[in-house]
Amino acid sequence: MNRSFSILHQRVLQKYDFSQLKANLKAELKTHQITPHYRDWFRFGNYCNVMDLKVLILGQDPYPGENAADGLAFSTRQAERPKSLDNIFKVIKSSYPTATFTTNSLESWAQQGVLLLNTCLTSRVNAPLSHHNLGWHEYVGALIVEILHHKPDLICVCLGNAAMEFWNKYVWPYTKKDVLFASHPSPLGWDKGKRPFKTSQIFKEINDLLGPGKKIDFSTR
Repeated sequence: MNRSFSILHQRVLQKYDFSQLKANLKAELKTHQITPHYRDWFRFGNYCNVMDLKVLILGQDPYPGENAADGLAFSTRQAERPKSLDNIFKVIKSSYPTATFTTNSLESWAQQGVLLLNTCLTSRVNAPLSHHNLGWHEYVGALIVEILHHKPDLICVCLGNAAMEFWNKYVWPYTKKDVLFASHPSPLGWDKGKRPFKTSQIFKEINDLLGPGKKIDFSTR
């Protein structure tokens, strides 16, 4: 984490008791293989100062495959492209036909001010949703609330019903912050729901809201 995120991280830890989360994670590390690697758990805070953030994109939990998750939601260092990320790139291409994707890492987004967060920051390898009761929701929710106190104009996007339910429980009651929504980019849901991700043009909507001179280049390199 850079200094600005570290300050908010410490503030959250001082306000709330996360001793059970720490104990749960310690026990999990002893008995199971966890993804992403522990050095990447808070990688989302490495690239941009809090006051320079432009967009929060909120997913559900990390890719469960071994070495697939890299600490940035929907991003991976692997050459094999996850299906959710492939669908993300398809939607970007539908709005920006000249966009190119030379890597599956979304680090270039993070460097431009896109905060790529999941509601849960870890998972057992090959066991989706296995860490949803460890206490991550409370931590991530409290961190987002702190961020929004400093950046109330941050554009926030929830991808999928789980992210939206999380927002309504852990963030909205304390901030009254509305969000953009689309279904999850997973093949299971990307063409379903009240706003299907497939036809949402969500990335164009983000840039339209940001306006001239502030738009995100959603190509990867």
